[in-house]
Amino acid sequence: MAASMAPAVAKSYRRLVNDERFRLFELNHRETNLLVGVDQASWQAAIAVAAGAELVRLRAGLDDYIGRQPAFASSWEPLRLLADAPPLAVAMAAAARLAGVGPMAAVAGAFAAALRDFIASRFTVVELFVENGGDCALLLERELVVGIVAGDSAFSGRHGFRLPPGRWGVASSAGRLGHSRSLGQADVCAVAAVDPAVADALATAVGNRVGGAHDVAAVLEHYRAQPEILGLYIAAGKVAGCRGRLPLCPLARAGCEPRNVNIR
Repeated sequence: MAASMAPAVAKSYRRLVNDERFRLFELNHRETNLLVGVDQASWQAAIAVAAGAELVRLRAGLDDYIGRQPAFASSWEPLRLLADAPPLAVAMAAAARLAGVGPMAAVAGAFAAALRDFIASRFTVVELFVENGGDCALLLERELVVGIVAGDSAFSGRHGFRLPPGRWGVASSAGRLGHSRSLGQADVCAVAAVDPAVADALATAVGNRVGGAHDVAAVLEHYRAQPEILGLYIAAGKVAGCRGRLPLCPLARAGCEPRNVNIR
């Protein structure tokens, strides 16, 4: 079975992507829908073909593993892996253990990171990102602002993490929209970290603690000392706040400013 490839379309938040800086294409395989961006100068059609084949391989390997350890797909807590777990499952389990959640909380970030690293290792690219359901793995040569989208929240699309050159992960979790499983009621919890799988797992962990606007300040304080979190943004109702070493900057569209904001 092969992954299908198409020009970038569909999901509304993808309209925020700078298509002058990146050549965009989508990869679709079963439930997985990825947006991939390669800097214009590095683009070649072979990248999409190879990435599609790798996506199919990764998915088959994870499905096979889940067939041998069904709890991997259903656990809400970290669990011990079988000895022959594939690298993707190992990355997911490690991120889940760090965040205190189940391994599937890291699946989108882990897939994005694996595809980013595969492309970067097989082709000469200057910049690259893979986005999987709002969770991103990035390789940057120069600064990039990654916008934070929160559905119909007043804070949606108002701010973003300003990422410097390097390899980064940005992930989000929401209790009120999207397909991610969350025990909370946040409009969005966004995390920036070095490891995309860790960002994904931590976004879920953060979101699980946000029952509403009254929890935003306390949850930000709870994660003050989490070293893996380089940037944290939470929006719930009429309250939004942020914390971390990465700058949070307003996007071009004027609008609400977060309350209870702390940046350190």
